[in-house]
Amino acid sequence: MRAKSNRAARVLYWCVPFVLAAVQWWISERGLNQIRYEEIAEAVRSVYWLDHRLLYDGVYTNVGWYGTLLIVYKLFGFSLFTGKFVRLALHLAGLLSIASILRRAMNERAAVVPLALVGLSPTLLYFDSLETSYGLDVMYAAICLRLLIAIDYARPAARDFWLATGVGGVAMIAAMSYPAFLVYAPSLAIVAAWLAQRAGAPLVSATNTRLALSGLVGLAMPLIAVFAYVRTPRLLIYDPETQAGLFRAGGQIGFNAQQLWTSMRVVAHDLFVQGASYYDEVSRPDFAGPLAIAGLCALVATVACLAATRRVDRTLVAAAALLLVTSAVAPSLSTQGEPGLRRCTGALAAYFAMFGLAWQFYAARRERTLWITAGTVLCLLLPIDNALKVPSVADDVATPSNFRNVDWFAIDVTPIASLDRLLAQLDKGQGLSCPRDDENRVTPCRYQEAFAAMAGYREWNGYPTVDIHAADWRTGDDIILSPRLWLDHHFPTCTRIEHCH
Repeated sequence: MRAKSNRAARVLYWCVPFVLAAVQWWISERGLNQIRYEEIAEAVRSVYWLDHRLLYDGVYTNVGWYGTLLIVYKLFGFSLFTGKFVRLALHLAGLLSIASILRRAMNERAAVVPLALVGLSPTLLYFDSLETSYGLDVMYAAICLRLLIAIDYARPAARDFWLATGVGGVAMIAAMSYPAFLVYAPSLAIVAAWLAQRAGAPLVSATNTRLALSGLVGLAMPLIAVFAYVRTPRLLIYDPETQAGLFRAGGQIGFNAQQLWTSMRVVAHDLFVQGASYYDEVSRPDFAGPLAIAGLCALVATVACLAATRRVDRTLVAAAALLLVTSAVAPSLSTQGEPGLRRCTGALAAYFAMFGLAWQFYAARRERTLWITAGTVLCLLLPIDNALKVPSVADDVATPSNFRNVDWFAIDVTPIASLDRLLAQLDKGQGLSCPRDDENRVTPCRYQEAFAAMAGYREWNGYPTVDIHAADWRTGDDIILSPRLWLDHHFPTCTRIEHCH
């Protein structure tokens, strides 16, 4: 009877990531009524440029994300919202990795709680509903951690060296998808060293050196491939027009005490009050409200007590604390671009890790003293509060965004219907044309996103390529659109596409 019960618990446990992924898809589906500017930029335009072995500019260099989408589009076809399915797949892969990690630390019944905390995080639900690269770092970090745990550090075989190479490859793709992943590197290195020491392997040895070299090979391979593939590698290194490049996106690292304080204050507001920064429109974030605050205070007190009394491995606490600090501080050093939580989601990953450590302690206690019971109940408030906030996240995603596209992809009732109208006009031989003023002159507008969506739709869905014409708002002439027009600055580019023509 007990064996059947355990088997049923295992089956139900492994269903949980899929249920949480279904919640994520429900949230994502609520956003099909609109498409945001950066979603078009990162899931359509930049992918189309990369397909032609080009980069739009030094800001849009998240080639790990663009390359992933390009492969999917070429294999399975393209629609305006295919990127949402890709994010859903990465979300599920991350949840399965977290589920596996938690199951190694505690039984299924206990592991459901921290798994639900992650899967129902309002911030992650929101960012993972977008087709941008924001927030990708959290699930990529979970995948890397799961691969690290799978390595046999005591007696590594060929499989383990391949796993180390895989860790490096995934980590580089993650860093090239969103630069915020770079802050995970020190903490992941600490965890890898802890795993090796726990396995009884000396940190400095020929075997560990070979594992480290395998990881470095994995790191190098995607980077080399990208530099060999693109025709404009100089933009990866440094774009003088935008003063940006790979691993920097729109940020510029520097030090300004006032800017640092302002940025960290914005991140705190995004977490504890309301998402109000660039592309963060979560009305009830993770730590907003009395339930979340009470649970968070209990969590902090628990972790501090466990670390002080050595009832938890201090190395893991240190790795999580380091990630928390670096995720909060390093991105906030940027002297350019709007600050916000999208750059600091590593702080949430550190919070999830600390919750897992605290919950492992409570789940293992057989004695039910007043303090153990109180701590357990208070920590439970955090996933419960996340669950209660799910409907509001769904409303946030569906509510007309301040960053939604209001031109080419708003000419019909939905973005998909708008693209269908543009494609129908193309089939009739009609080109794109910016609005005209009172004197019938073409006014400046943005062609690049509509052009990339139309051309990409035809190329990635197996239709013959055709020339896409447009009225040149600079000269009044009829021109054929191509990525080179923007690469050669015939039309201007800019770093924040909703703020410029």
